[in-house]
Amino acid sequence: MTGDIIEKFKTQIESLLPYVAPILVYPRFNTGFSDWLTGGSALIAQTVSGRFLITADHFVTKIDQLQQKSGALALLAMPGASLIDITKWPVIARNDYVDLCTIQVPDESESTALDGHYFFLDLLQVPRASIGDQALILGFPQLHREVSGENRINTRVLPIVDHVTDVADRRFTIADEKNGREILINPHNLRFPDHVGGMSGAPVFRISETSSAALIGVLSEAGDGLRGAYFCSHATYLLPDGTLDVNSLPPRL
Repeated sequence: MTGDIIEKFKTQIESLLPYVAPILVYPRFNTGFSDWLTGGSALIAQTVSGRFLITADHFVTKIDQLQQKSGALALLAMPGASLIDITKWPVIARNDYVDLCTIQVPDESESTALDGHYFFLDLLQVPRASIGDQALILGFPQLHREVSGENRINTRVLPIVDHVTDVADRRFTIADEKNGREILINPHNLRFPDHVGGMSGAPVFRISETSSAALIGVLSEAGDGLRGAYFCSHATYLLPDGTLDVNSLPPRL
């Protein structure tokens, strides 16, 4: 990659950061910020019909299991704001086969911290991933979280840029077939994590030098390390009200 292209990607990444946030899950009676049980990532979206979080269904299923077992809190970690308790925010739609889940943002005072953080989506014109697309994954790996002091937690975004290498009805794949994957933004000189747990549900965008970033999917499953393959759910199954287009979902095999 040339330096000019990397600089272009940095500009796009920085423009998308306000719309992506980690979700951290804690015991209901936790003893500190370092005691998280699990975590994931989400896109904060707005359409002509509503506002909702978009993430991976398997991550929300894990939250459900933890709540049933011993009680748990799901907290949205917005930059520069207090953690937002989203535990009781209702699920709009979910599907385990394509691994998509949408969570309603309530029209209440608790959601005012999200003002200015909504990525506008025209879900009637979401592009479908194609082989060769330049793809950007934006998420928050657990290994890049750090507790600072008694009441502060730093969650650092990990941007991954590579190409779509395979497309199927259920999901598409981003693989580092040419060993050319790079870490584009790393102000803290962090090493690439051995595994990217915490990035489940991260949005995947199509990016280019000539057009605005467009949502094409959600990270569902990831291989280990810098060269790992990433398997992503198609965003084309989402409808403007946050439901899923059940008539277009692929049949279960």
